[in-house]
Amino acid sequence: MKYTLLTSLFLSLVSRPVLAEESALEHLMSMSLEELSLLQIEMQTASKYSQQLTDIPSSVYVLESDRIQRSGATTIAQALALVPGLNVSMFSQTEPMVSSRGFHDGLYNKMLVMIDGRSLFSPVYGGVYWSDVDYILPDIDRIEVLRGPGGAMWGGNAVNGVINIITKSTQDTLGTFVKGSFADNGDYITSVRHGLQLNESVTGRAFYKRRDEKRDFSSDARHWLRESAGVVLENEEQWTLRFGGEQSKYYRTFYQVQYENGQSKGLTSSEGDVASHSAYVQLNTEHELSESVHANSMIALETNKDEALDAPGTYTTFDIEANFVQDLEPTQIVSYGFAYRYVAIDFGSEISDVDFNNIDYFIRAFSGDSTRDSIASAYIQSDKFWTESFKTVFGIKGEYFEHTSAFELSPQARALYQVSDNQSFWAGIGRSATAPSYIETNSYYFNNYPQGDAYWISGYYPQPDMSPEIVTTYELGYRYLSAGLELDATVFYSQHDNVRGQDFIGYHPDYYQVDVNVTTDDYSLDSHGLELAAQWPVRDWFKVFGTYTYFSAQGEWDGGQYSTGESKNLYTVEHQHLATVQGLFDINPQWQFDFLVRAQEIEYAQQYEQVPNFIAVDLRLAWQKHSHAPLFEAIVKNLGEKEGYTQDWMRYTQEQLAYLRVSYEF
Repeated sequence: MKYTLLTSLFLSLVSRPVLAEESALEHLMSMSLEELSLLQIEMQTASKYSQQLTDIPSSVYVLESDRIQRSGATTIAQALALVPGLNVSMFSQTEPMVSSRGFHDGLYNKMLVMIDGRSLFSPVYGGVYWSDVDYILPDIDRIEVLRGPGGAMWGGNAVNGVINIITKSTQDTLGTFVKGSFADNGDYITSVRHGLQLNESVTGRAFYKRRDEKRDFSSDARHWLRESAGVVLENEEQWTLRFGGEQSKYYRTFYQVQYENGQSKGLTSSEGDVASHSAYVQLNTEHELSESVHANSMIALETNKDEALDAPGTYTTFDIEANFVQDLEPTQIVSYGFAYRYVAIDFGSEISDVDFNNIDYFIRAFSGDSTRDSIASAYIQSDKFWTESFKTVFGIKGEYFEHTSAFELSPQARALYQVSDNQSFWAGIGRSATAPSYIETNSYYFNNYPQGDAYWISGYYPQPDMSPEIVTTYELGYRYLSAGLELDATVFYSQHDNVRGQDFIGYHPDYYQVDVNVTTDDYSLDSHGLELAAQWPVRDWFKVFGTYTYFSAQGEWDGGQYSTGESKNLYTVEHQHLATVQGLFDINPQWQFDFLVRAQEIEYAQQYEQVPNFIAVDLRLAWQKHSHAPLFEAIVKNLGEKEGYTQDWMRYTQEQLAYLRVSYEF
C-alpha cells in the first residue's frame, strides 16, 4: 500500500470530528453540530458555562453513540479505531491493544483511560487491560479523547492522551433493553438492561452483559467467557452512585519446561482455567458553593484479582478527589482541586518461589509478596479571554509518588486565536510524567523459547532505581466549522526522556539456560506527527467521516551502567500512515447501510520484521420497521479476508467475521 492510496482514501471521503474543549474543571466535553445552537456548547460538567466551539485550544475528539453503534463495533476498543491518533490492534481475538502517539504494545502505560471519570488503570503496570473494559454499547453517550499531554489536569499516565468513556444518564435509559449477537465462528454476546424511575428525583438502571468468544480463528480455539454487571442510581445534578463488577475465564494448556545443568530435558503440560474478577463502587457529587464557585467530588473503591501467569495478583485501589471552578471575572475562570490514591497490592508470585529447572513456559514473579502505595496531587488552571478573539490557558499539577519518593510537576500553556466565528488557530506546550510501575521496579518475567531442538529462557529483570518517564509536547492546531464541512488538524512534536529498554547483560550465574535482560531508563525518543479529522454531510441521508494519522519516531541511546544500546530502535517507527473512512447511509426510515474502511502502512526500524500494509472493509445492513420495533443488523468485518492480515509486530491475524445482531427496547 502506498502513501498516495491512503491519502486518496482520506481526501475522497472526508469525515467529521466532533470537537470539544477540556472544561476548566474536570474533562473535555463536546456535542455534535446537530445538538448545538449557533455553535454554542452547553458544558455538562460542573463548570456550567457555554462557549463557542471555536474557543477550544486543545487536540480533542468526541466519538458519539450513533457512530459507535453503526460502526459494527462489539467492544469499546474496536470503536476507538475511529479516532485520529489512536492505534488499535489485537494481541488475540479477545485481547485488544490501544495506544496514542507511539509505544504501541501490550504494556502501554502512557494514556489515562476512565469510565465516567473513574480510572481503569492497573497499578501493577500502569496501563489498561482492554479485555476488561466493556459496557452495553448503546448505553454509552460518547467517548471523549484528548490527544497529547494531559498531565496538567489529569496527572500520571496522561502522557500521550486521555480517554473518558461517558455513559448515558439514567433518565435516558428508562425501560427495558435486550440485545443478542451471534457470529459465524460461534461467538455470541448477550446484553440486558432495565431502567426505572425510583421516585420524583431518582432514576436508576441495572445491566448485565455476557460474552462468549473464541480467542483466535482456529477450529480448535479455546473460548473466553466474560460477564459484567452493574447498577447506576442518579439524582440529576446532585449525585450519582455506581457499583458493579466483572469476571472472566478461559481454558488453556499450561506448559512446563524441565532443565538440568543448563540444558532442556523435557516438556510437560496440564489443562486448567485462568480466571479474573473485579468489583467497584463509585460516588460522584455536585455542589453549588456560591454563585461563582462550583465543586464536584468523587470517591471510588475497586478491587481486582487475576490468575494469569503473566499478570498475577490482587490489588485494591481507593480514590478520592475534589474539583472547584470559580468565575473570577466575566473573562476568566480558575479551576483547582486535589486527589489522593491509595493502592494495596498482593503479588501472586515471588521470585524466590521460581524453580528454574522446572519452570512454566512463561511466568511473572515479584521481589516481594505485597506492597502499599499512595499518590497525592493538586492542580490549578486559569482560562482567560484577553480579547474576543484571543484566549490563553495556563495550568500546573504537582504529584507525589510514594513508590519512588518522587515529586513531579506537569505544566501546560496554551493559546488560541479566533480568526472568525468558524475558524481558529491554536498552539500549546505541555509536560507530563509517568511514574515507574511495579512491572519495571519489582517484576521478573521469564519466557521459554525454542532454538533448534532445545529450549532456553529469556529473563527480564527489574531496576529498582528508575526515573519517571518525561514527555514534553509542542502542538499546533487549526479548526474549521461550517454547515457543509468540519475539519480539525493537529501537528505535534514530542521529546520523551527516560524511555524504557531491555538490555542483555549475560547469563544467570547458577542457571546457564537463563538469558539475563535488565530493564533500563537509558533511552530517549523524539516523535512527530499529523492528525486530521473531518466530516462531510453529503446529503441529509448520507454522512461521511474520515481520519488520517501520520506518525514517526526515532529512538536514541543515552548511555548507562547496564544498558548496551540494543533497545535504541525498540519504539522507532520510520513512518506510519493510518486512515479510516466511515459512511452512514439512511436508505429510508427503515433501512440503513454503513461501511467502514481502515488502512495502514507502517515501517519499523530495519532490523525488525516488517508488517504488510492492509486495507480492511466492514459492512453493516440494518432494518427496523419503526422506532419501537426490534432492530435487526447484519455485519461483516474484514470483508474478503480469508487468509487474514496483521496490524503490528505481534502479528496476530485478523480474518473475516460475519454476525447477526438483534436488539429491542421497550
